[in-house]
Amino acid sequence: MTVPCQSKPQTQPTSVAGVYEVGIGVQDLTSMTQYWQQFGYRIGQQGRLPQEVAKKLYGVDSALHATRLYHQDADHGLIRLMAWEKPVNQGLGMASMKVKGNRWAATLTADVLNILNHVEEGLAAGWPIRHIDPQWAVIYKTAGKGRPFTDPAIGVREMMLLQPLTRQILFERFNYTLPHYGDINERAFFKTSQITHVGMVGVA
Repeated sequence: MTVPCQSKPQTQPTSVAGVYEVGIGVQDLTSMTQYWQQFGYRIGQQGRLPQEVAKKLYGVDSALHATRLYHQDADHGLIRLMAWEKPVNQGLGMASMKVKGNRWAATLTADVLNILNHVEEGLAAGWPIRHIDPQWAVIYKTAGKGRPFTDPAIGVREMMLLQPLTRQILFERFNYTLPHYGDINERAFFKTSQITHVGMVGVA
Protein backbone atom coordinates (compact mmCIF):
# COMPACT_ATOMS: atom_id res chain seq x y z
CA MET A 1 0.00 0.00 0.00
CA THR A 2 1.30 3.47 -0.83
CA VAL A 3 0.68 6.56 1.22
CA PRO A 4 0.05 9.79 -0.70
CA CYS A 5 2.31 12.74 0.00
CA GLN A 6 0.74 15.47 2.05
CA SER A 7 0.74 18.92 0.53
CA LYS A 8 0.19 20.69 3.82
CA PRO A 9 2.95 20.91 6.44
CA GLN A 10 2.42 18.69 9.46
CA THR A 11 1.41 20.43 12.65
CA GLN A 12 2.78 17.66 14.87
CA PRO A 13 6.47 16.74 15.12
CA THR A 14 7.43 13.48 13.45
CA SER A 15 10.03 12.49 16.01
CA VAL A 16 10.45 12.51 19.76
CA ALA A 17 13.10 14.88 21.09
CA GLY A 18 14.74 14.84 24.48
CA VAL A 19 14.95 12.13 27.12
CA TYR A 20 11.59 10.79 28.26
CA GLU A 21 12.93 8.31 30.80
CA VAL A 22 16.16 6.64 31.82
CA GLY A 23 16.15 2.87 32.34
CA ILE A 24 18.27 1.66 35.25
CA GLY A 25 18.86 -2.00 36.02
CA VAL A 26 18.57 -2.72 39.74
CA GLN A 27 18.76 -5.71 42.05
CA ASP A 28 16.26 -4.47 44.62
CA LEU A 29 13.40 -2.17 43.65
CA THR A 30 12.61 -1.09 47.20
CA SER A 31 16.05 0.22 48.18
CA MET A 32 16.67 1.93 44.84
CA THR A 33 13.23 3.54 44.89
CA GLN A 34 14.06 4.93 48.32
CA TYR A 35 17.38 6.21 46.99
CA TRP A 36 15.80 8.14 44.11
CA GLN A 37 13.09 9.50 46.37
CA GLN A 38 15.85 11.48 48.08
CA PHE A 39 16.34 13.23 44.74
CA GLY A 40 12.69 14.23 44.47
CA TYR A 41 11.25 11.26 42.58
CA ARG A 42 8.09 9.39 43.55
CA ILE A 43 6.57 6.04 42.64
CA GLY A 44 4.41 6.09 39.53
CA GLN A 45 3.40 3.14 37.41
CA GLN A 46 4.49 -0.39 38.31
CA GLY A 47 4.23 -3.57 36.32
CA ARG A 48 5.55 -7.02 35.50
CA LEU A 49 6.33 -8.69 32.20
CA PRO A 50 6.60 -12.46 31.76
CA GLN A 51 9.77 -13.80 30.20
CA GLU A 52 8.41 -14.24 26.67
CA VAL A 53 6.95 -10.72 26.52
CA ALA A 54 10.07 -9.08 27.96
CA LYS A 55 12.21 -10.89 25.39
CA LYS A 56 10.10 -9.56 22.53
CA LEU A 57 10.11 -6.03 23.91
CA TYR A 58 13.65 -5.70 25.26
CA GLY A 59 15.55 -8.64 23.79
CA VAL A 60 16.33 -9.95 27.28
CA ASP A 61 15.32 -13.55 28.04
CA SER A 62 14.05 -12.83 31.53
CA ALA A 63 10.93 -11.83 33.39
CA LEU A 64 10.88 -8.18 34.45
CA HIS A 65 9.48 -6.17 37.36
CA ALA A 66 9.64 -2.44 36.70
CA THR A 67 8.73 0.81 38.43
CA ARG A 68 8.43 4.19 36.75
CA LEU A 69 9.40 7.14 38.92
CA TYR A 70 7.89 10.58 38.43
CA HIS A 71 9.39 13.93 39.38
CA GLN A 72 6.88 16.66 40.29
CA ASP A 73 4.88 17.33 37.10
CA ALA A 74 7.77 16.73 34.67
CA ASP A 75 6.93 15.08 31.34
CA HIS A 76 10.57 14.09 30.70
CA GLY A 77 13.64 13.03 32.63
CA LEU A 78 11.70 10.24 34.34
CA ILE A 79 13.27 7.00 35.61
CA ARG A 80 12.34 3.37 34.97
CA LEU A 81 13.84 1.01 37.54
CA MET A 82 14.12 -2.47 36.02
CA ALA A 83 14.63 -5.58 38.15
CA TRP A 84 15.37 -8.59 35.92
CA GLU A 85 14.71 -12.09 37.19
CA LYS A 86 17.78 -13.29 35.25
CA PRO A 87 20.17 -10.37 34.69
CA VAL A 88 22.47 -10.86 31.68
CA ASN A 89 25.47 -9.38 33.55
CA GLN A 90 26.49 -7.43 36.63
CA GLY A 91 26.28 -4.04 34.93
CA LEU A 92 29.00 -1.42 34.74
CA GLY A 93 29.70 -1.45 38.45
CA MET A 94 32.50 0.92 39.41
CA ALA A 95 34.20 0.81 36.01
CA SER A 96 35.75 3.88 34.45
CA MET A 97 33.56 6.55 32.86
CA LYS A 98 35.53 5.90 29.65
CA VAL A 99 34.46 2.26 29.27
CA LYS A 100 32.39 1.39 26.20
CA GLY A 101 28.71 1.27 27.04
CA ASN A 102 29.05 3.69 29.94
CA ARG A 103 26.06 5.96 30.40
CA TRP A 104 25.20 8.53 32.99
CA ALA A 105 22.39 10.91 33.90
CA ALA A 106 22.82 14.59 34.78
CA THR A 107 20.68 16.44 37.31
CA LEU A 108 20.46 20.05 38.44
CA THR A 109 20.74 20.67 42.17
CA ALA A 110 20.40 23.68 44.42
CA ASP A 111 23.11 22.45 46.80
CA VAL A 112 25.92 20.36 45.32
CA LEU A 113 27.98 20.66 48.51
CA ASN A 114 25.25 18.96 50.52
CA ILE A 115 25.52 15.96 48.21
CA LEU A 116 29.31 16.02 48.53
CA ASN A 117 28.92 15.96 52.32
CA HIS A 118 26.99 12.70 52.04
CA VAL A 119 29.54 11.28 49.60
CA GLU A 120 32.29 11.91 52.13
CA GLU A 121 30.22 10.39 54.91
CA GLY A 122 29.62 7.32 52.74
CA LEU A 123 33.32 6.97 51.97
CA ALA A 124 34.16 7.24 55.67
CA ALA A 125 31.66 4.44 56.33
CA GLY A 126 33.31 2.21 53.73
CA TRP A 127 30.66 2.47 51.03
CA PRO A 128 31.69 1.67 47.42
CA ILE A 129 31.76 5.18 45.95
CA ARG A 130 33.86 6.94 43.33
CA HIS A 131 33.50 10.65 42.81
CA ILE A 132 35.03 13.86 41.53
CA ASP A 133 34.65 16.93 43.74
CA PRO A 134 32.54 19.77 42.30
CA GLN A 135 34.53 21.39 39.50
CA TRP A 136 34.00 24.93 38.20
CA ALA A 137 33.00 25.26 34.55
CA VAL A 138 31.73 28.05 32.31
CA ILE A 139 29.27 26.37 29.96
CA TYR A 140 27.72 29.40 28.28
CA LYS A 141 29.67 32.34 26.94
CA THR A 142 29.32 35.48 29.00
CA ALA A 143 29.95 39.11 28.11
CA GLY A 144 33.33 38.93 29.76
CA LYS A 145 35.09 37.84 32.90
CA GLY A 146 34.07 39.75 35.96
CA ARG A 147 36.31 40.98 38.74
CA PRO A 148 36.73 38.56 41.65
CA PHE A 149 34.97 39.68 44.83
CA THR A 150 33.17 42.41 42.88
CA ASP A 151 31.23 40.92 39.96
CA PRO A 152 29.11 37.76 39.95
CA ALA A 153 30.85 34.55 38.88
CA ILE A 154 28.69 32.94 36.18
CA GLY A 155 29.04 29.20 35.72
CA VAL A 156 28.37 25.82 37.27
CA ARG A 157 29.88 23.49 39.80
CA GLU A 158 29.48 19.89 38.66
CA MET A 159 30.50 16.66 40.31
CA MET A 160 30.57 13.00 39.34
CA LEU A 161 29.13 10.30 41.59
CA LEU A 162 29.54 6.60 40.84
CA GLN A 163 28.00 3.84 42.92
CA PRO A 164 27.47 0.19 41.95
CA LEU A 165 23.97 0.84 40.54
CA THR A 166 23.98 4.60 39.86
CA ARG A 167 26.06 6.92 37.66
CA GLN A 168 25.24 10.55 38.23
CA ILE A 169 26.49 13.97 37.22
CA LEU A 170 25.14 16.67 39.53
CA PHE A 171 25.52 20.36 38.78
CA GLU A 172 24.61 23.63 40.47
CA ARG A 173 24.21 26.90 38.56
CA PHE A 174 25.57 30.21 39.79
CA ASN A 175 24.21 33.60 38.79
CA TYR A 176 22.16 32.53 35.79
CA THR A 177 19.03 30.57 35.04
CA LEU A 178 17.69 28.54 32.11
CA PRO A 179 13.89 28.33 32.17
CA HIS A 180 12.46 24.85 31.51
CA TYR A 181 15.86 23.20 31.84
CA GLY A 182 15.59 21.39 35.13
CA ASP A 183 12.86 22.03 37.71
CA ILE A 184 14.25 21.59 41.22
CA ASN A 185 12.09 19.92 43.84
CA GLU A 186 12.78 22.17 46.80
CA ARG A 187 11.11 19.69 49.17
CA ALA A 188 13.45 16.87 48.20
CA PHE A 189 16.23 15.87 50.57
CA PHE A 190 18.87 16.75 47.97
CA LYS A 191 16.93 19.59 46.27
CA THR A 192 17.36 18.24 42.76
CA SER A 193 15.55 18.40 39.43
CA GLN A 194 14.44 15.65 37.12
CA ILE A 195 17.17 14.26 34.87
CA THR A 196 18.09 17.05 32.44
CA HIS A 197 20.32 15.15 30.00
CA VAL A 198 22.23 11.91 29.60
CA GLY A 199 25.51 10.77 28.12
CA MET A 200 26.78 7.51 26.65
CA VAL A 201 30.17 6.24 25.53
CA GLY A 202 29.92 4.45 22.18
CA VAL A 203 33.64 4.00 21.48
CA ALA A 204 36.30 3.38 24.08
